[in-house]
Amino acid sequence: IPFSLLLGKIFYKKDIREAGSGNLGATNAGRVLGEKIGIATLLLDLLKCSLSVLIIFLLLRNNPDITYLSHYLYLAGIGTLIGHCYPLFASFRGGKAVASTFGFLLIMNLYLFLIGVVLFFLILKLTKTVSLSSMFSLVFVAILSFLPIFNNSLLLGVSLDLAFSITLLVMVSLVIYRHESNIVKIMNRSENKVTWL
Repeated sequence: IPFSLLLGKIFYKKDIREAGSGNLGATNAGRVLGEKIGIATLLLDLLKCSLSVLIIFLLLRNNPDITYLSHYLYLAGIGTLIGHCYPLFASFRGGKAVASTFGFLLIMNLYLFLIGVVLFFLILKLTKTVSLSSMFSLVFVAILSFLPIFNNSLLLGVSLDLAFSITLLVMVSLVIYRHESNIVKIMNRSENKVTWL
């Protein structure tokens, strides 16, 4: 569900794909449609992945035939990200998966989520660049996920394994791939800066 597209059309009769960067993410939604829509998009995109994983968890947690429950949760997370980046209902033109990846972290590993959020805002404060802050914080969290201290899901109570870290690396790789144009702009020093921080 491309929430920014729906919110733009419902409240502003505007197709967000035809303005700003043309991206369906929260950053472009905030720039084009205003702060309230940007925040709403951010929260909805985050919850999109959290709820997908939670629904799979609730459906499968008592199934005696499920051996590796966490692996189904990883697949739900990756599936949500692919759907977010390439939505069927928006001509396969979606967002860059930052909020959805954070949504996956929120439900799967609260500690990594909190570290990622703090790091995101620290880098944003220093660089004023949302794309750079997003990529750097998620790469750092993905590396941290390989440490044994982060092998438990606090909210779901399931054990995490190497497949969790690999899943997170796949997700972060997709985020970086979706930021290809931003990386070029960062290198050319032409990337947009935030003015509110």
